[in-house]
Amino acid sequence: MTPPRRTESMPPLLRWLSPGAAIATLIAAIGLVRMTGAQSAWAQTAPCAPTQIGGDSQLVGYNGKASQAVFSCAPGSLLVGVPGSMPGLFEETSTVAESRYLTQFNFDPCQVPNGTDLPGATLNFSFVSPNPAARASQTVTLYPDNEKPTLKTTSQPPKNTKVKPGDRIWVRMEASEQYDSAHTGWQTGIQKIQLTDISRGQEVPVPPHSEYTGGPRPCAAKSWTSWLEVTYTVPGDPPPVIRLRASAIDHAGNEDTDIGEFPTTDWYGTIKATIKGNAYNDTADIQFRVDEAVDGTITGRGHVTLSSAANTAGVCTYTRTITPNRFEVEITGHREGDNLRLDLSTQGRSTWVFTTQCTRGGGSGTGPPAVQPRNALASFHALVPHIRVRARDGAANEITPVALGEITSGATITIHKARD
Repeated sequence: MTPPRRTESMPPLLRWLSPGAAIATLIAAIGLVRMTGAQSAWAQTAPCAPTQIGGDSQLVGYNGKASQAVFSCAPGSLLVGVPGSMPGLFEETSTVAESRYLTQFNFDPCQVPNGTDLPGATLNFSFVSPNPAARASQTVTLYPDNEKPTLKTTSQPPKNTKVKPGDRIWVRMEASEQYDSAHTGWQTGIQKIQLTDISRGQEVPVPPHSEYTGGPRPCAAKSWTSWLEVTYTVPGDPPPVIRLRASAIDHAGNEDTDIGEFPTTDWYGTIKATIKGNAYNDTADIQFRVDEAVDGTITGRGHVTLSSAANTAGVCTYTRTITPNRFEVEITGHREGDNLRLDLSTQGRSTWVFTTQCTRGGGSGTGPPAVQPRNALASFHALVPHIRVRARDGAANEITPVALGEITSGATITIHKARD
């Protein structure tokens, strides 16, 4: 009598092949399991708990390699392949404990026929053994690419060098997704390198840029590295600091950036001033640039951005709206020993509108616009008449909050020295 046909024992991966290829692959795999005659007879008849291949549907990579653990009742080999292609055969030494075999299979997905190491790619595993009951299959996908490229930039002149209108800044950007301490998982490859001018609060691409089209490529065809050289010309009316952002993006959207600053004056920095109390709850962010003459005279300008928030005092909540909320101010001053004294001008006009919301007692509503004879910095008494900071690159000074009645004002200044 012919025994019934056991189609369910054939691993699904083998069903994707032609009948001849499937039989040849299975026979070869089983034949490579080296056992004594007694071991072979036992392996084919031993009771068998279900074989477990790995423990996750996503396969994590490490430096281009993968490892998959198999727990089984009998020894065997692992077939690894991509859908529609002949699998590759992998063998490893097993560890036996309490009649269970633990085999750690190590392989490179690029070494299997038509292999791929792209994140999200599908791999099919089939564990083959002399014991039909130990055979098992599993399908996994390669773990996503969550690691940003490595970006290295160089420039001439170097960062933090003082520049003037018409000067040219040469920037070289080198990006890599090659395996190293920063890249251990599956990589998609470099997709784009770009230099962007972010000096004035807007993003202005600086041509040219480098871009790989057509999507990510696997294995040796991957865009592992890329480089780009760009020359930027300082405009005729430059901001206090030229800020150039280099960026490298991979095909998964991970991005590494590096910002180079090139001041256009001797000193540059930021001031953050606050005022709070009663009807006030405002912040002034100031980007400034100043030159220092031989005699210590300071001249320059600052760009002011104002923001206002609500403040509750008693039963009422107040909000102040200031126009203009962006404006330029003149800065003068002088070197005083090891310090720089900066005097921010309050010349100009500003319009204030107060809105009041009270929980009881009336008084809610929006008042009429009030035109002030000075710009809004006059409100921040921590800045008036001046603010000081040590004349040293990277120096900072936090002004102790100054109270006038129930209104408090504080400020912090940070300054940098341009390289000659």
